[in-house]
Amino acid sequence: MDNTIIVSIFTSGAILLAHNHLISLRKAGYTNTISYCTNKLICDKLNEQGFTSEFIDEVDSEDYFKFNSSEFNEFSYIRFKIMLDLLEKYENVWYLDVDTVILGDIWGAINKEEEWDIQFQDDCMLPCTGNILARNTPNTKQLLEYLYNNKNNEWSGQMHLSTLIKESKIKIPINIKIMSIYNFCPGILYFPVSLLIPLEGEEKQARDIIKKNFNEEVKKNKIRNPVLIHANYIITREAKINALKTFKLWYI
Repeated sequence: MDNTIIVSIFTSGAILLAHNHLISLRKAGYTNTISYCTNKLICDKLNEQGFTSEFIDEVDSEDYFKFNSSEFNEFSYIRFKIMLDLLEKYENVWYLDVDTVILGDIWGAINKEEEWDIQFQDDCMLPCTGNILARNTPNTKQLLEYLYNNKNNEWSGQMHLSTLIKESKIKIPINIKIMSIYNFCPGILYFPVSLLIPLEGEEKQARDIIKKNFNEEVKKNKIRNPVLIHANYIITREAKINALKTFKLWYI
């Protein structure tokens, strides 16, 4: 992971998840990290513990932003700007949401054989902007700049990107890769339905089919344990923490 930086961004309301995330990175042997927080005191405390942290002058909240709220959506675009700035110094910038837990060699689990500009976690039918590995290329920078410059509070960065891809509106000749869903596992596949956001109708049927197919593939091919678990598809901070504790993924 020469000349690679792992980055996270969070408000006061996500400090427990962020701390757990950073500890998991350290346990896995990754110290090339930088965290950006909207609370100066939290930054100071993290730096005292050896976790490089910097203050960002953005709206802070002691609560966890409600999913798809205007605050959540607007905050989701900040990662693109910070990643773009870091690409001026690093060959690779890896953004991870703070509700991810690292269990192994994430760099070794990346398919680096083919050409690529940017890689996203597979979020079951759409790219996940909670796990982005960006390579320092002109196309990558152009995409990140476009996403940030088109920030809004009606759509999250992930929904914006997904819509651009679905409607074939990305005119940049960028090479996008999707990470292995077996190595970088989203919450919808890792955690039981009882811990996930409730779904109904067609959404529930689609989720159940995806989970069934995933579990059958894992069993059939004896796929090893993932190197990263993402506690997404779980709405509240408390529910995420409970899920991580239940599955022994809590290190605080």
